[in-house]
Amino acid sequence: MYFFVNHGKFKISWKNYVVMVNKMPAATVTSKGMITLPKEVREKLGLKKGMKVEFIEREDGFLIVPIKPLEESFGDGGKEMLEIARELHEERRAERIHDESEI
Repeated sequence: MYFFVNHGKFKISWKNYVVMVNKMPAATVTSKGMITLPKEVREKLGLKKGMKVEFIEREDGFLIVPIKPLEESFGDGGKEMLEIARELHEERRAERIHDESEI
């Protein structure tokens, strides 16, 4: 038998009649609608000062998803993607010059 309840600050589950209580991190909302994420949560999400997060609504609540800078999304620090973007920009500039010369 397994039973699980997620209620506020506590996760309570009964497995073969053994009760396990795990305190979940909590935060307080200020008068300006701000919260401070507990250190444990920031560490698990890999959040650093200045990073942004996205809130995704689900039926059972919200997901907090870190938004990684583009540079961190690629193994080379984004250098290759930056080079590709520069090449695309140059190609479009050349096309625009060519199209304007035909007018």
